[in-house]
Amino acid sequence: MTRELFADDDSRVLMLGHAVGLEQVTIEDLIPRELYAEALRECGYTVSLTASDAKAATNVRAMEKVFERNGLGKFTKDHRAAAALKLVDTWGKDPTKVPQATRTKAAALFAAINERFERTPPA
Repeated sequence: MTRELFADDDSRVLMLGHAVGLEQVTIEDLIPRELYAEALRECGYTVSLTASDAKAATNVRAMEKVFERNGLGKFTKDHRAAAALKLVDTWGKDPTKVPQATRTKAAALFAAINERFERTPPA
């Protein structure tokens, strides 16, 4: 539904999935799933992925399943923020640790943002 709302419009709204070539996506999906899980482990959470988790549409959905299965409660924005801060800290200290898959998706996202703003006149 959302995709149809913003298809072929002249607004500056950009759907993330379209930009990075995924049907369902959250910003966390710029990160390979195993690396995202590792960031959560480094934050002190018991996170182990199963084959079922690998099939989840998004990293967030996979972690919701993991947290539920491991009795960790709900996977919340606080967990998401902790993982993001851990990754940013790691990458800030050593930019070579940013995975190529993340670089590729981020480049596609920024290209889509630039293209959207170049073709859309300011309001």
